[in-house]
Amino acid sequence: MLIVFPLIEALQLSGLFGCNVDFKTRISYLQRACRLQSEELCLLRRDVRGTHTKELEMERDVFAEEAFFLQRVARKLATIQTRINSENKEIQQMLAKNEQLEAANYQTQSNITVSPALSPISS
Repeated sequence: MLIVFPLIEALQLSGLFGCNVDFKTRISYLQRACRLQSEELCLLRRDVRGTHTKELEMERDVFAEEAFFLQRVARKLATIQTRINSENKEIQQMLAKNEQLEAANYQTQSNITVSPALSPISS
């Protein structure tokens, strides 16, 4: 796991980590172990920062792809909306023309009088 554990095991096997070792030697070995742990922590922190950076880059890429996809969808929707507006305008024009034709037809029908002599059905 940590680099320090093999160092402590080696010290214990050599007898330098026991009770019969002078205090200065133990302190120097413990300081070395502490320094090694500190270096390993620094490496782990850099690794964590690197991992976090990679995760953020991946998220950025996913968001960029999603934004690009949504932009394409928005452009397609705008095109469809334009086409629908054009068709609605044509429908409104046709409805207005239909009303004019209905009014003209009503006027024409009211002006026509069918005389009984000209009627195809005679009694």
